[in-house]
Formats: sequence, structure tokens, C-alpha cells
Amino acid sequence: MAQGVQGVGSILSQLLAEKALFNGIVSSPSLIDVQWTYLAIALFDVCLALLFYYMPLPEANDQDLQMQSDDLEVWHYDTIFSPKIRLIYFSIGAAVFAQFCYVAAQESMSVWIGQLLSELAPRGSATLSNDNVVLVGHTTFTAGRFLFGALCLIIRPRILLLVVFAGSFAIMLFFFEGPIFPMVFAIGLRGMGRRTKIAAAGLTAAAAGGSIFPFVMLAIQRLQHHTTQYSYCVVIALFAAGIFYPIYLNMAPKARNQVDPRPMVAGPPIQKIGRKLSIIVNKLGSVGNGKGSPGLPIVEHRERSRQRESLGSEA
Repeated sequence: MAQGVQGVGSILSQLLAEKALFNGIVSSPSLIDVQWTYLAIALFDVCLALLFYYMPLPEANDQDLQMQSDDLEVWHYDTIFSPKIRLIYFSIGAAVFAQFCYVAAQESMSVWIGQLLSELAPRGSATLSNDNVVLVGHTTFTAGRFLFGALCLIIRPRILLLVVFAGSFAIMLFFFEGPIFPMVFAIGLRGMGRRTKIAAAGLTAAAAGGSIFPFVMLAIQRLQHHTTQYSYCVVIALFAAGIFYPIYLNMAPKARNQVDPRPMVAGPPIQKIGRKLSIIVNKLGSVGNGKGSPGLPIVEHRERSRQRESLGSEA
């Protein structure tokens, strides 16, 4: 859902740029106004960074993260395919690879979408401008994130991830590619325990794929003298490679056990959402209380229960 809000921001930014902020730019001297706009945005980002720096946000330590992984019965010594291949390392490696392929495909498509539209629809023949077509694409992109974010509450995320990967290189590219990044990120971190922070760094670094493959498409166009449409075979190949991760999650029993949600509480989905929101509020309210990990009061409660049990047995 948070990534859906990011998609809304991309839509609004394009609308503001076209209709409000940069609408009156007709000559080179008027570009000075653009500089003031970007300066204001930069100052806002600095203020936001200072806010996050000084705000006491909840944070889980490695011990709490490992305990949650153990509660899921995901053990760091579990192996898959071979006694020498650890499950958690293979899973995060596949997730990083899928994220690399996805970001590479997304950025490659974004870089060349304007030229592709110009080649396929000669000037004056299209009812919508290229910018408006891209805006429609971003709208479906954002709608996909909100829709699949809600579907994750009732359908296993690994199944939805397979659907969006398959749909991305088959039909409705913008719509199906939207949920991939947050789903790969969230699923990839599940069950990582004390290695969660390193895994998150790896998934973030996988975005480097977006800086490589647009130039691969350029090489296909310039060196091999192919059209922009032909160079989009790179995008299809990247999605086809990235689909290995959801196939692995759905075919390997140990991987399914690692990423599937556990039925912690009974009741309808709306009741489960209410409980989760209550837990989040309690986490935020417990920041700075100096007891255990402020980000995971449930784990702290379990520790207290174990201490009481040990004291009772000693007595």
C-alpha cells in the first residue's frame, strides 16, 4: 500500500509539471523558474530527512528478528536441493536476482517508451500525446499496486507474485509490473532472522539493474540497427528470467513454508486487519520505554512469559 502511495506521487508530479509548474516555460530565460521549483523540492527533502533523523522510530534488533524467524520455524541451518545449499541464502539470492531483473525491465521500458510510441504512432495520428499515454500507464501501474496489495490479505503472496510476473511479459505490462517491487522486497525478507538487514541491503542494491539494461537496448538499436520495438525483447527476456523466483517459491515445499503467512488468529480479514493496526499502534506507543525492543512488543511479552515460567519452576 505504501508503494501505491508512491505511484500516486508519480502521477501527481507529472500533472503538476504539465499543468501548473512548468506550463509557462516558453523560452530559455524562463527556465530560471524551474530552478526555483527544484530548490524548493530539495529543501523540503532536507526537512523531511531531519524529521526522520530526530523522530524516535521503532527498530527491531537482530535478536528479535531471529526470534520471529524461529517462531515461523524457519531455521538458518535448513538446506534445499543439496546439503551444502542453505535455504535462506538461496531464497534471498533468488529474490535479489528477481529484483534486479524487474528494476532493469522497468527502467528500460520507461527510458524508451516515448520513442516507441513515436515510432508506432506517427505524429498527428494519435488521439493522445505520448505524455498522456505514459500518464495512463502510470495510473494503471498505481492501480495494480493497490489492487494486489489488498489481494495479499486473502491470497498467498507467492501466488500473486507468479501472476504479476507472468502478466508483465504477456499482457498489460504497466498494470502487472506495479506490484512486483514491493512484493519481492517483502517476500524476500521473510524468515531471514538476524540476516534481515543484510538481505534488505541486497534487495535495495538490486536496483542497479536499472542503470545497465537501457544501454543494452541502445546497443541493439544502434549497433544491430533494429527498431525500438525490437529492442523491447530485452524487457521480455528480463521478466522471463525474473519469473524463476515465484516459480521457485511455488514449487519448492521448503520455500513455501518460509514465505507463507501463518494463521495466527481466527476471524474475518477485516478483523485481522484491525488486530494488525492495533499492534502497530502499540509498537509506536512503546518507543522510548526502555524495555526490550520498542519495535516488537510481542517478542518482549514472550520473553517476560518465559522468565516467569523459569522463576516458577525454580520456586
